[in-house]
Amino acid sequence: MRLNETLAELSDDHEFLGEWLYFITIMGKPSATDPWGWQLDGHHAIINYFVLGDQVVMTPHFFGSEPVKATSGKYKGVEILQQEQNEGLEMLRGLPEAARRKAVLNFSKTGNNNLTEAFKDNVVLDYAGVRAADLEGPARKRLTDLMHLYLSNMPEGHAAREDERGAAAHRQHLVRVDWGGAGGQRVFITACRVRSF
Repeated sequence: MRLNETLAELSDDHEFLGEWLYFITIMGKPSATDPWGWQLDGHHAIINYFVLGDQVVMTPHFFGSEPVKATSGKYKGVEILQQEQNEGLEMLRGLPEAARRKAVLNFSKTGNNNLTEAFKDNVVLDYAGVRAADLEGPARKRLTDLMHLYLSNMPEGHAAREDERGAAAHRQHLVRVDWGGAGGQRVFITACRVRSF
């Protein structure tokens, strides 16, 4: 959100960009027993939560930024997602050739891989990437380390809970995870999707 303020400063567009141009939507009625959810939605950040009793699940989400580092302005020095980007790229480079070919996501002949950008609501995406079940031990561990890196961005208590859940999911369901990446040397996007159970 702070880097979206930087983008507003750089483009001199405070009508469509800015730190506080994000919206919260409540879906259903918050309840201790009935399902409900909420969404935070804005430029380069979409977060969806589903809640049922004491279960809270973060459903498909997107984290991104343009730029990824503020070199000027109100938030000069703020930088995000560089370790995630770099480790995702290194994971990709470390895969055997056959797995790497599956993991490289290239959806468009024109080079624009924005499949779910603004005004493309309700897009249904096919599973893409390399399946965790097809990865050998070291690559599979690197995938779980990468997933942990993303989880470590959460506050400590939440991250510990998600790590606990992630360890259980790793044992039972990691085989259903598809992982891949798109981009080049300067911008690398990593994507992880869990097949339904």
